[in-house]
Amino acid sequence: MASQTDTSPERSRKNHVLIIVGAVVIALVAVAAIALVVILPGMDNNQVGEPDASSMSDAEAPSLPLADTQVGDTITFGNYGNQAMEWRVLAIEDGKALVITRDIIDQRVYNEEKAQTTWEQCTLRQWLNADFYNSAFSDLERSYIIRSNVQNNDNPDYGTTGGADTEDYVFLLSIEEVYTYFDSELNVYRNTYEDRIAVQNMSPELIEDAAQRIDENPYTGDYYTYSEALESLELRNGEAEWWLLRSPGDDAGHVAGVDPGGFGGRDGGNIDPGGYTHAINGIRPAMWLKLTS
Repeated sequence: MASQTDTSPERSRKNHVLIIVGAVVIALVAVAAIALVVILPGMDNNQVGEPDASSMSDAEAPSLPLADTQVGDTITFGNYGNQAMEWRVLAIEDGKALVITRDIIDQRVYNEEKAQTTWEQCTLRQWLNADFYNSAFSDLERSYIIRSNVQNNDNPDYGTTGGADTEDYVFLLSIEEVYTYFDSELNVYRNTYEDRIAVQNMSPELIEDAAQRIDENPYTGDYYTYSEALESLELRNGEAEWWLLRSPGDDAGHVAGVDPGGFGGRDGGNIDPGGYTHAINGIRPAMWLKLTS
């Protein structure tokens, strides 16, 4: 007896499913082939652990300095305390730019111990070039930061030794650099050097961390509880504050800095020599960046 073709609805549904499955398999094989041909060769051109900026979307790619950056520009670079950092361009020379944070980004001590010290030996230098450097910037961003020769001159007024020169990725400005890169014209009406004034701009996370450090600091903890320090830092956020320099002060137990008016009032000079090395003060990190990769 001759066989008959099965034209039942059940048989038709099975055939339809097989056709769909076959089409999906073919599509997946085609996508895999394209990936092998196009994507994998591009990966060979990049070092392990370094993202390829050309393959990133605008939202993913870090903000990097541009070749046409000018003195006075503000660039966004890095992230600290869950907020993007803005940097003021102070100088451009030989394809690199000297930048400093526009604002005071944290409150820290120059040195953890109450002792005579220099920039070379202080704990703030260690923190800036280790914890801060590694946490605030991506691998790609760090590739733009130059390890620079940093000159540590003696205090020009008091002769206090500046210690040995150093090589740093991140540093604080010196007295001489403030005079060189900032406007030194006094606003006689406000009695301020306005170009040097910086406001504290700290995220809630950083304010809480700073308050904890103040409370635990053996020198400041006698004056402030955690809640008192927290309230003070919150009230001062957005206000002009004192910021540290790396230069020594009037003796090795003090460090120079710029006060909220843009100059130091202790001796009538432009730069205050009177900040204790173990006191907590504002910081504005500085560094040299390559303008091109």
